[in-house]
Amino acid sequence: MRLSEYKAGTILVDGDGKVFIHDGYGVIIGEDSDGVIQKSNGIGNWMKCNIKGVATKEQISEFFAKVRKTQKIINY
Repeated sequence: MRLSEYKAGTILVDGDGKVFIHDGYGVIIGEDSDGVIQKSNGIGNWMKCNIKGVATKEQISEFFAKVRKTQKIINY
């Protein structure tokens, strides 16, 4: 497993428009393909292949609103 070009803690968006918080290897918490908020259960266990780049302020606001509304965050 190798570090990506993005720093840990960076909020990114994938090619499908799904936002996630990056841990330096993959996802620490983010939206799955159905838009459900989930967390990783280990380093590198939830890798994103087609990272579009850093999320916009609007995408980040929408993501955090979704996180706040999520009653229970399950493992990916």
